[in-house]
Amino acid sequence: MRTKLFAALCLAIAALIPTGASATTVRLGPALPVSTLFDTHCGFAAPACSRTLVQRTLPDPSVALVAPADGTVISWSVQGYGSLKLRVLRPVGAESVIAEGTSAIPTDLKGGSNSTSLPISAGDVVGIDLPNNSEIEVMGEVGGAVLGVFEPPVPEDGLAEFPSKTFNDSELLFNATIVLAPSIAGLLPTSGTATGGETVKIVGSNLDGAAGVSFGSKPATFTVDSPNQITATAPPVPASTVDVRVTGPGGTSAINDGDKYTFTAAPGPSGAPGTSGPGLISPLTVAAKPTLSALAQSASKWRRGHQQAKISRAPVGTTFSFNLSKPATVKLAFTQKASGRKVRGACKAPTPSNAAKRKCTILAGSLSLPGHAGLNKLRFQGLLPSGKSLKLGSYNVSLTARDSAGLQSAVQSLSFTIVG
Repeated sequence: MRTKLFAALCLAIAALIPTGASATTVRLGPALPVSTLFDTHCGFAAPACSRTLVQRTLPDPSVALVAPADGTVISWSVQGYGSLKLRVLRPVGAESVIAEGTSAIPTDLKGGSNSTSLPISAGDVVGIDLPNNSEIEVMGEVGGAVLGVFEPPVPEDGLAEFPSKTFNDSELLFNATIVLAPSIAGLLPTSGTATGGETVKIVGSNLDGAAGVSFGSKPATFTVDSPNQITATAPPVPASTVDVRVTGPGGTSAINDGDKYTFTAAPGPSGAPGTSGPGLISPLTVAAKPTLSALAQSASKWRRGHQQAKISRAPVGTTFSFNLSKPATVKLAFTQKASGRKVRGACKAPTPSNAAKRKCTILAGSLSLPGHAGLNKLRFQGLLPSGKSLKLGSYNVSLTARDSAGLQSAVQSLSFTIVG
């Protein structure tokens, strides 16, 4: 009876996994032509300029521009010349991006493969940093293709607005290859004795490239059955509940509720987890993103101080407060509206001719701190990690929380003014 139930549960979970999911590579961006018959658009890289280019849209629905899952960028190709670099960019809300990683300068600028190793998360995009006296080849007259330009380029550790400058019908001759990280959807069974030896079916996706399986900190022996299943033998572990992790060429599986395995000191009664009956059934849940809510501040106008920001459970001085659903790293990005207007990607002095343009937004600084589940209180006196203080004026602060699995919360924002 138990064998039939076990087999039925395996089939039920397998039905939830997309067919064909595997650790094979995924390409972001179009295939590059073998020959270089396309004109180089010098307008994108004239001397004394420096930019970040991102392909916003392409008419071919089969070409991916956004990472479908967590993984690792293992190589990239480009046609151009100069000190180009690949840049991984993470969207923040609907209007901004943050740089998450940058490659080395390529050795092949004629469309060949350049090796790299850059983590990339689901939803991230890739772009090209184009410094002075560098160029990238662009295919023109591609209907529906939109190329975005950040000018100046996206800072190494800062927030940048999505480019207001775009070029229609233009396609970057650039792509990147990523290997997806393993993902665990569930375990069958979900428990066993502390002596180990239980056969455990691990179901998920991108499992065929598995190089290691661990139960907590203990490695386990295993065999890869298919891209969607691994059969492992639970090692001996003291009575506890641990996360099962699979490591592959694209990284290590993110922790979620479906990878929990419980080691018990002794077999439980009939029907308990690890024996037989309904106790074998474990709900499959996707790891929840951290939730950042109830953002508030103790004062909207305040004077600067000289103490570094730190998480405090009790309010002291000028304090930001917020709730977290789980432990996560909280990033604060401080932006300020400039008096000028944004013209061709640059902040220009206001004039009657550019009065209709939108006001400039500049990044004044950022900081990251570890937050705990529940209410957090962050004392802030205007001092940044660099040792510099925010200048007098009005600011907007955007908060995001990212957990250990790389999942990110929605953006929460507040405005405040420094008066002295």
